[in-house]
Amino acid sequence: MDFLKRVYRRFPGWELHVMADAPMADAPAGPWLASKRRLRVHYLPQRAFWLNHMEVWLKVFAREAPGGGLWADKEELTGQIMARIKASPDSWAKPFRWTCE
Repeated sequence: MDFLKRVYRRFPGWELHVMADAPMADAPAGPWLASKRRLRVHYLPQRAFWLNHMEVWLKVFAREAPGGGLWADKEELTGQIMARIKASPDSWAKPFRWTCE
């Protein structure tokens, strides 16, 4: 909570997105989170192991991004992500199909 509060204060006027691995509505943070209009919490499905892969990809992306991983707005971030994906070799991108096996 201390970290979220610091980030929220440090970036006034920004829309902030947080990924959480479990709903926090019942946690002590719930009322605080609900009162912040600029803060969007995205809950991940349980057992979302794929998140580890995304975290690594985003870490590498941010490290290699111009400006050290700071973007002026969502459109700039989205544009850089799409440019990175399009510049990647086709062999890197493979469709994934969820199964229940």
